[in-house]
Formats: sequence, C-alpha cells, structure tokens
Amino acid sequence: MQSSIFNHYVQKLNLQMRRAGRSILLLLDNSSTHTLEEGYTPSNVQLHFLSPNTMAHLQPCDAGIIWSFKAQYKKIFCEDRIDAFDIFLESDVQPNPINIKDAIDFTTAAWQNVTSKTIRDCWIKTGILPDEFLHELLPAEELGKFQPQPEPDSDPIDEIQSLINRLPLDQPMDAREYVMADDELIATEMPTDEEIIAAVTNRDCDETEETVLAPEPVSRAQASVFIDGILCFLEQQADGEFAVDDSFVWGLKKLRKEIGFKDISLRRQVTLDNYISFPPPQ
Repeated sequence: MQSSIFNHYVQKLNLQMRRAGRSILLLLDNSSTHTLEEGYTPSNVQLHFLSPNTMAHLQPCDAGIIWSFKAQYKKIFCEDRIDAFDIFLESDVQPNPINIKDAIDFTTAAWQNVTSKTIRDCWIKTGILPDEFLHELLPAEELGKFQPQPEPDSDPIDEIQSLINRLPLDQPMDAREYVMADDELIATEMPTDEEIIAAVTNRDCDETEETVLAPEPVSRAQASVFIDGILCFLEQQADGEFAVDDSFVWGLKKLRKEIGFKDISLRRQVTLDNYISFPPPQ
C-alpha cells in the first residue's frame, strides 16, 4: 500500500457513495500509509481507525478474509507452475517466470473465489457488529457460540497440499505453512527513487514480438497470438464497455494453454517412416 493509492481509493469510494446517496463508515488499521492528503475530507465516507493492538481481533480481514484470499492465490500459483513444469518435461523448454501481469491475473481470480459467506462469517467472528444486525444474520440460539465454517469451495488447503506434493521438491512445505509463509513480511515501505528507476530500466524488453499476418489456415502459434490480442484488447477497455464475463476470459486462457500442450504433443509424434527405410521394389 502507498498513500497515493490509498487516497485514490478513498476519493473513488467517496464519489460512488455520493452518487448513491449513501454515507458509510470505513474501518482502518493504523498503517502509516492510511493518511489522507492535506485539505481533503471525504463528504460521504467517515474514516475510523481501530485501536492499536486490537486489529488482529477486531479487523474482519485478519479474522480469515486475508487467509482465504492468500490460500486461493497460492492454489492458482501452484497450478500455473505445475502446468509450466509439465510443459518443460514435454518439450525441454524453460518455463517463463511469473511477471507482474501474471500476479495481477492471479489476484483477480483469487479474490473472486473468496465467497460472500466467508466475508460474512469473518465479520460475525470479530464481534464488532451491533446486536440488531446480528439477529438478521443468525438465529438467537447461535449467537455467542458462532464458529465460522468454511464452504467446501472456499477452503482449498487440501487441494494446495496435493498440488505441492506434485511439484519436484525434495522437502515440500506443509500447505498451511506455505499459505502463511509471508505473514511477517513488511509490505508498506516506500521504495526509493533508485529502486524505482532500477525496476523500470531492468525490465525485459524481449517480451514484445512482431506479429505477422497469417495466411489460411491459421496455425496453432498464430491462434495463440490472436487469443493474446483479444485478452489485451479486453483489458484495455473502459469498465463496462463490453459485457464479457470472467468465464469467457478464463475460457480463452484455457484454450491458449490447450493449444500449447497440443503443439508440444504433435511435435513429438513421428511416423514409422522416420525409422524404417524400405528397399526399392525389384
């Protein structure tokens, strides 16, 4: 998080609430980046900071929402690396490293897999909701003894462990340990100007390749390029300009992956004529 990103988010949220005629309370932890620009006071969003040393108990994100998101992200990450490893075994081609674009795509898919039930249960678990609101969510006999139960699809820990076991690791990590491996990392420090310049100047410029128009029929390689072009086009459009749901986008990505596997498979197939030479007819 950066203060500039935080301010942009609050301003956009405030605009949405003002258009909807709503006023809301935004609960925040005491991160140093949660600071509004001097002179700016949102009209429809009131900021309230949780008391120090209480965030782990009162913040719904810390009550399980972050864990659920990270578990979904790392499940998707493992699936991608296993696919890359399979391609390596088939074609001896070194897999491409994960880049920022991949991480953004994984993040989008992971957040979509966090269920509304998980979010609701984490809010209830903190105990900060007023009683009259809780009665709308839970029967009276369940209040006070509520224990959130994840939905089968929202807790992928067993699936993550299965994926980890498939990776070529000498000492595979426990799935829960893997999900929480970066919990102690500091993610709020600002990079220096030198670090920003180094990150920009060291980018790999070889990722851009010229696309040549293909004659009929379309090859598998060309089909992959066309799919990449469609995905790039959709990402560059303004929100809501095209009514394309996420299943269509992930379907294109799945098709691109299947084309890659098919291409590898066909390159490995050879006929017996490559190995057997018949004598000429007498």
